[in-house]
Amino acid sequence: MSIISGALNQTLASIKSVTSNEYNDKTLTVVYSDVRCRWQEKITQVVNSIGEEVTSKVQVWILPTITIKEGYRIVKDSITYVVVAYEKEYDLNGIHDHTKCYLM
Repeated sequence: MSIISGALNQTLASIKSVTSNEYNDKTLTVVYSDVRCRWQEKITQVVNSIGEEVTSKVQVWILPTITIKEGYRIVKDSITYVVVAYEKEYDLNGIHDHTKCYLM
């Protein structure tokens, strides 16, 4: 059981993946819905997967059973946010405890 599971007292409406076709038309697909999370509005400077420094407005903590990628869309309270970076957090035994996502 995750250490933070008791702190997950908010819910995300959905997490969507984004794919593009050869014409660069984007298609959103709901990957997860009604996801428990910890939501914190906090401006943070983070480095994304390609080494760029980006600013996020929101931090979301989710359980490790949810797979997330940069560019995914997260919907909460009818507002869509973009995942600009994420990091996996581990417990003292080295087990993936939760994922912290940075949203814009």
